[in-house]
Amino acid sequence: MIMNRTEINIVTIFFVLSVFYTESLLSDQAYIEDYVDGDSLDLEDFSEEIFDFEELDENKEKAFVFTLSHQFLGQINSHNIDIGEGEQFRKNRTLENNRTKISLKVRDELAKNLYFQASWQGETYFKGDQIHEDSSNTATTRINEFFVQRSFKNSSLKLGRQTITWGKTLGNSVLDIINPIEFVDFSIIDIEDIRLNQSMMRFDMYSLDSSLSFFLTLDPQFDPLPPIGSIFYSTSLELFKKHQIDETFYEIGLNLSKDYQNSSFSLIAARLIDNQRRYDFSADFSPVHRYFNLYGFAGERSYRNFLFTIDIAYSQNKFENNMGLQGLISNPLMIDAKSDYLGTSLGLEYGSATNNYSVSISVEKEISSSIDTKTERDKSFGTWLMRYSKTFLSETLNGSISMQGDIDNQYLISSATGEYKITDDISLTTQIIIINGRLSSPLSFFDNDIRISSSVSWTF
Repeated sequence: MIMNRTEINIVTIFFVLSVFYTESLLSDQAYIEDYVDGDSLDLEDFSEEIFDFEELDENKEKAFVFTLSHQFLGQINSHNIDIGEGEQFRKNRTLENNRTKISLKVRDELAKNLYFQASWQGETYFKGDQIHEDSSNTATTRINEFFVQRSFKNSSLKLGRQTITWGKTLGNSVLDIINPIEFVDFSIIDIEDIRLNQSMMRFDMYSLDSSLSFFLTLDPQFDPLPPIGSIFYSTSLELFKKHQIDETFYEIGLNLSKDYQNSSFSLIAARLIDNQRRYDFSADFSPVHRYFNLYGFAGERSYRNFLFTIDIAYSQNKFENNMGLQGLISNPLMIDAKSDYLGTSLGLEYGSATNNYSVSISVEKEISSSIDTKTERDKSFGTWLMRYSKTFLSETLNGSISMQGDIDNQYLISSATGEYKITDDISLTTQIIIINGRLSSPLSFFDNDIRISSSVSWTF
């Protein structure tokens, strides 16, 4: 593939920066070794403190976690929705989820500085569950994390199924587009919980206040189609399942980070494939893929209990935006169009012993396109997110509220969740989700839906 001059210049800039940054990392390490008394700083202990792994501290994390839970979720508001041209569709109360879930998480130190971590989940569907009723599936299983990680004096290597999040803005960053997502129902709507692991290699180098992170995957995954029985499923999606992809893809990225006393920033460069597939209607609905270049900046600044974040992303050669609901099939128009986008995410967080607040907004704007600029289309799009959580009764009761929507006021998802811990191992959770979507929004079919979810969990 031939890159244009702008792409070559930016790649060259990041290559030069990485060379100087690597030299800085090595210089810092040399400084430690030459000028710090070994009795006052053990380099092996130092590297383990900054090692990117959830440490096996028995007082903080268990090496084995088992969770068994059962969930009921239903749409409780009978109402009519407008489907256009003066017609309406009747939606009645219905049970959507009646399922038991088992989750396992294992972590272990296989040898000195060699760690292993894996997680697995299985779900069993009972009568009344939409997946059980529509597909006759009684159970599904999935491996989530599965990786080994080796630490060295000032670096680490991680191989296996994992996720990478380089953005600073919590839950709403224009930079966190490396891993695919799966949006099955409204019981799980936070991006952190629907992000999927994928197989990749990650290598990190550390110094006292700097780091360089590199990843490579030879098996990039795409946002999966909604399964049969999902509220987002449509029989038309079967048209997209018949094609087998024989082509080999890759994704690669570099993150250069610098830490200061109350702030940090990162420079990011990556070559990616859009996680959301497009399909060519003129070629028997065959999938179309395209590489694009991502260049970004991520920064954060803390002040007392506040944290300010900013993420900036410049994407070259992306598909034309068609503003489909994230994680679902997009409207496959303008497949041949190539566009460049500039995106920004801003966030503000506040935390105390019992209260946590966060608010963020992300906006992306098309700054150039290969198609006729006189064509009418949305050139800017974005989302906003607000979250609040509070603990009561010595952390026996936890409550949270979230609201998220788009900047054009086309849809709004509001939820409130309460979790009560009966014992240290057993908890009850209740959630209410309210959805509003205009006729032109991707959530129009769910307008005025009210869902209530109740679940009980046992963890040891």
